[in-house]
Amino acid sequence: MENANADFYFNNKKKFLTGFDFISKRTGHVFEKHFGSKLSESVIRDFRNEFDQIINELPYIGGFKNDHTWYLLSSTLCLSAHKAMKKQGKTVEESGQIIYEITDAIFKSLPRIVTRYGGKIFFHIYFKRLLKQSADTHKREHPYNWVFDVFKGNGIEYDFAVDYHECFICRFFKEQKEEELIPYMCVLDYIISETFGWGLVRTQTIYNGDKACNFRYKKGRPSEVGWPKHMICSVGKNTLKK
Repeated sequence: MENANADFYFNNKKKFLTGFDFISKRTGHVFEKHFGSKLSESVIRDFRNEFDQIINELPYIGGFKNDHTWYLLSSTLCLSAHKAMKKQGKTVEESGQIIYEITDAIFKSLPRIVTRYGGKIFFHIYFKRLLKQSADTHKREHPYNWVFDVFKGNGIEYDFAVDYHECFICRFFKEQKEEELIPYMCVLDYIISETFGWGLVRTQTIYNGDKACNFRYKKGRPSEVGWPKHMICSVGKNTLKK
């Protein structure tokens, strides 16, 4: 595990836990649906404790200068939720479904102005940021960081693309012996894309044995990412089941 700048997580732990409390207030109804009112409170407390503990184990990948630090933290939240739910006898399939519903609830709670703005800046400001950061990832200064390439499309098939060659989630979850949860993380990209109108289409993932995760974005088109069997995926008016 990389020790450089280890103080980043220690110095910001209070901020991260405050963020957890903010999120848990908006997703408590999901836990109540699956665990009942009394047990859900215990599960959320255990969820928070798991997150508190796992923060200390996280590798530094550049802090707030790296946009993917937020992906690292959000995936860690999901991992912590799964660990807490396993203690209540939930299978990975059940945890994956609940994590999906939690994520959906979070994004549905966003104000309309945020989702509209997030959709607009993604294809302009964020694309340029990713383009710059992609070159840095190939230096592999931080071993656990995502490594990716970004390139512009022709506007017909896609507007821009990101190919991920190395993934923090795949590496860290395997080390945590929670590899089975990985595909349930991949499907969360569907929620994000549909919420902001990014039009993500992805046909390959590292987890499935492909050389890269091929993210293709085209503004406004329906999102397609693939998801585990028997999982119900719904965003807005879309309810999909494989």
